Amino acid sequence: MNNLEVFARGTDNHLLHKSWEYDSGWSDWEDLGGTIVSGPAAVSAGRGPNSEIHCFALGINNHILHKFGRSTWSDWEDLGGNFIDAPAVASWRFDRLDVFARGTDNHLWHKYWNGSSWSDWEDLGGTLSAGPAAVSRAENLIDCVVRGMDGHVYHKSFDRYGWSDWKDLGGFIIGAPAISSWGRDSLYVFGRGGDNKLWTRHWDGQWWPEWQEIGGPIIASSPVAVSRTYNYIDCFARGTNNQLLHAYI
Repeated sequence: MNNLEVFARGTDNHLLHKSWEYDSGWSDWEDLGGTIVSGPAAVSAGRGPNSEIHCFALGINNHILHKFGRSTWSDWEDLGGNFIDAPAVASWRFDRLDVFARGTDNHLWHKYWNGSSWSDWEDLGGTLSAGPAAVSRAENLIDCVVRGMDGHVYHKSFDRYGWSDWKDLGGFIIGAPAISSWGRDSLYVFGRGGDNKLWTRHWDGQWWPEWQEIGGPIIASSPVAVSRTYNYIDCFARGTNNQLLHAYI
């Protein structure tokens, strides 16, 4: 709570890291190295301010790469596969990681860490036109959203019974969507609209109201979003001046 960890791909294709703490504000950028060709995805699989952070990105070999740590960082781990676009990751319990990526067949692929080993890659179907986004809002629950070939956002969820069918959430976005949750009955989906503004649609535990424009400055990238406490979501995107933009709800 009251901590933020931001990751980005630098112009030298290194992974960059910047943190925010309530008492001290933003840190300087930290260079975590590597050679990545997509934006990164990150998640904490534990609880508390000292929990390790796991970060994933697409490597130059089209494999998904993995790095973890906090004050010190591991070497890069190659998770294989054959992918395009940035991956997504979610965690629904301590030491559980679920990674998602768009394959060269435009399907959604899934791989998970169970605390001791990685599963094989699993084909979840769909027809994606950008990288996925994923979040866990409670134990044994994962929600994943993607951009379809028609520009709509599509939603697929996992619970203890398995994976749902794909649901069309409509809208029209450019690039990958973002998703975040601050509770079991809360989902917020974000996307860069055709007007280059930030748009959102949320689920309140029963239904999905229509898309709403958040407004603010023009954005020049797909957004990313995270919740750090109840009823609070932070959203980030690249501005037209290549600076990092921040909005919250």
